[in-house]
Amino acid sequence: MEAGTAICDGKVDANAGVREVRLLSGTLLAAASDQLEQADAVFQQLITEHRGSTYWADAAYRLAERAAQAGRHRRATELLDELLAGEAEAEVRRHALYLKGQVAANQQLWSNVIPNMRRITEEFGDSSLRMD
Repeated sequence: MEAGTAICDGKVDANAGVREVRLLSGTLLAAASDQLEQADAVFQQLITEHRGSTYWADAAYRLAERAAQAGRHRRATELLDELLAGEAEAEVRRHALYLKGQVAANQQLWSNVIPNMRRITEEFGDSSLRMD
């Protein structure tokens, strides 16, 4: 296996290690077959053991998304904050900002919604992700 593909945008990444690609492939198969707990465990392994991975931000986003869906808002926010503090690709950052705004809205933390939505409009002016 020569390279992997990024989760969000399908781009081929020649820098991905074989172990990372195997982890990612297994995770995507588990998620596709509704084995979400297994997928979460592999995403957690990826963000814990492969901090420098090309797929780290993607894995952190997926875990944050699942945490938000399960009502674990603190965990979702922690993962999103860590993701946004790093150098994630624009596509992942855009989705992370939107999810962070959604998590704040679900908790009725309105003052936390505005900065995230504003960043989307400022950093990604042509984005279709908006809370209009």
